[in-house]
Amino acid sequence: MNNEGIEQRLIDLSSLLKERRGLWSSMPFFNTSLDWEEDYPHWSGFVRSWSECELEEFEQKPELHPRVPYDFKELAKQVKKLTNLPKFPAHMLEHSKRQSWFVKERKWAQIKRLAAIVSPLNGQGIIDWCGGKGHLGRNLAIWNNCSVWVLEKQSSLCQQAVSLGTKYDIDVHAEVLDVMQDKVQIPSDWSLVSLHACGGLSEQAMRVAVENKLRDLAISPCCYHKHIDGCRKPLSDVGSQQNLSLTATELLLPSLMETFSSKVNRERRRREMAYRLGLDLMLRAYSGHQSYRSFRSIPTSWKDFSFEDFILAVQSREGFSLPDNWRSHGWERKGWLRAREARSLGSVRNIFRRAIELWVVWDRALWLIEQGWDVQVGLWCDERLTPRNILLKAKELL
Repeated sequence: MNNEGIEQRLIDLSSLLKERRGLWSSMPFFNTSLDWEEDYPHWSGFVRSWSECELEEFEQKPELHPRVPYDFKELAKQVKKLTNLPKFPAHMLEHSKRQSWFVKERKWAQIKRLAAIVSPLNGQGIIDWCGGKGHLGRNLAIWNNCSVWVLEKQSSLCQQAVSLGTKYDIDVHAEVLDVMQDKVQIPSDWSLVSLHACGGLSEQAMRVAVENKLRDLAISPCCYHKHIDGCRKPLSDVGSQQNLSLTATELLLPSLMETFSSKVNRERRRREMAYRLGLDLMLRAYSGHQSYRSFRSIPTSWKDFSFEDFILAVQSREGFSLPDNWRSHGWERKGWLRAREARSLGSVRNIFRRAIELWVVWDRALWLIEQGWDVQVGLWCDERLTPRNILLKAKELL
C-alpha cells in the first residue's frame, strides 16, 4: 500500500476501533464478566457454551465456525476488509549453505525472505538495528555487497556479530549502544533494516533514519506494547486527530496470537494461564479482595511445574499467605475452567488484533510521509513463518 491509501485506511480504522472499543479493550483474564456481554447476550451465550474443541476451532478460523452469530460474522468480515494488505514482490537471491551456519532454521528462513523483499538496498552500508548477532545484516551485506553496522545493547552479542563477520570475511562493525538513550549518528548514505525490534525501538529507528537523512529503511515491527510509557501517543498529525489512545496493555493484544506457536509453547502458555487464574481464585476466596492480583513475569521453568509446586514457588517469591488446607479445594481444576472461560470471552477481542497492529503501523507510515518520505506498507511473508509479517518500506524523497 502506498502513500495515497494509508491516510484513509487510518481514518476508517479509527472509526471502527472507537465505535467498538468496548469489545477489544475488555480484559477477560482479569474479570469474570465483561461489559459487552450485556449489549451482546447472544455473543456471550455463544462463546460461553463452547467445548475445548469448539474453542480451538474458533481460534483458528472464527468466521468459519458453523454457529457463529450473523452480526459477529459481519463484524469479523468488516475488520478483515479494513486490515487486508498486499504482498510485496520478492527478488531471487542466490545463497550458499554456508550462509545459514550459526543461524536457527526458522530465523534463516525469515532472513532469506526479508532479504528477497528489501534487496537491493540503496545505501552504501546497512544498519542492522537492534541486530543481536548480526545475522540479518551480515547476510544482507553479502547480497548487497556492502558493509554492515550492527547496533546492539548487549556487548556479548556485539562481540559475536564481529566474530561471525570475520568468519564470512564480511566487514562487520558492531557498536554497544542503547538506542533509546544514546545519540545515534549514521552516515546519510546508509540504509537501515530492522527485523522485529520491539515497540518503541522501531519508532526510534524511524526517528534516527529521518534525523540522519538515510537513503532508505525497512522495518518489520513486533511487540508493540514494549518500550511504551503508559499510553502510546500517535506520531502523525492525522493519527493525533483521531482521538484514539492505546495503552501498553491494549497494544499487547497483537502479540497474543497462538495459531502458529509451537505445541510446547502453547501448552506452557495455557498452563501458566490456568495456574495464575487458579491462584487468583484462591486469593480472592481467602483474602476477600475481588480484584486480580498481578505478579512479576514467571520463569519459563516454572511453567512446567505441577500446580502445587507453581503456587509454592510464587508464594515464596511474592510473600503472600495461604491457609494450610488450600490443596484440598480443587483450585487447579477451577483455574483450568476459568482459563477456558477467559479464552472464550477473549475470542471476541481477538478479531481486532490485526486492526490494532495496523493502526500503529499506519500512524508510523503517515509520520514518515509527513517528514517527506515515500512509504509502502505490505506483507513480506506468510504468517506461518511469522505472524508479525508486516513490512514498512520507506525512502527519503530527494
